[in-house]
Order: sequence, then structure tokens, then C-alpha cells
Amino acid sequence: MGEYLSAMKKSVILYCFLLASCSLFSNDPRLDPNIIGDWEWERSVGGIGGNAIDADSVDYSQQLEVMASGDAFWYKDGIVKHVFKVERGDWEIYDGLFVMIAIDTTTNEPITDGIVRVIEMATRRTMMIAEECADCYTHTFIAAE
Repeated sequence: MGEYLSAMKKSVILYCFLLASCSLFSNDPRLDPNIIGDWEWERSVGGIGGNAIDADSVDYSQQLEVMASGDAFWYKDGIVKHVFKVERGDWEIYDGLFVMIAIDTTTNEPITDGIVRVIEMATRRTMMIAEECADCYTHTFIAAE
């Protein structure tokens, strides 16, 4: 009887270990390699009338830097405009997508009522990022050279 309980305990421990391992690998939080890097703003479309703003039609530039750590910096004319943490969305509507959560640079904590942007599409050359509101903009970036 003692050997049976010992074998049963080992089986339960092994089962728990395997279950935890499967859960860890299926929810892999790493960033998509296509997101990481330096990006140049190309175009934004949105607003009430579907207004389009092309980078070559304005007198400013925007860049986005996404690091492998998940830290992201949105620049306007070379000056940091927003700091984000990029992570895989775990809310039902963002399941499988990466979200950019605004970070308070003085506390390094998420801004609870802050800007959330969703990375809708990313390839090695193009990334589309949508702001989260009904009449906000979707921004298109191209990989910096």
C-alpha cells in the first residue's frame, strides 16, 4: 500500500508539472519579432470624416522604437511623445493581438485611464497601430532603414 501511495504522489507531481509547463508555453508572452525595431511614420487615417494625413504632407516626423523588452517610445520630431509597454493582450477583444499601454514616466506604472493602442498588423516592412476609440486614428509605420 505504501508503494502505491508513493507512486501516486509522484504521478500527481509529474502531472502538475506537465500541466504548468503546457500553460507556460501556450501563453508565450514574447513579442513578435516583426514588431521589434525602429519604425518611421508613413500615414494616419481616422477622425470623424476618415481624414488621411500623409507624412510627406506635414512639417513634422514621427518615429516608433520597439525594444525586445517590450518598451516602446513614440517620437515626434525626435522627442519622446509617449512611452508604452507592449504586451500580448489578455482581454477577450485583444486575444492574440499585441497592445501598447501608456506608461507614466515618473512612476514607470501603467496609466489606468491612459492611451491604449492595438497593433493590428505587423510584417517586417509595415506595422499598423490603431488607437482605441470610435473616431481615432490608425497609424501606418514602415521599417526604418
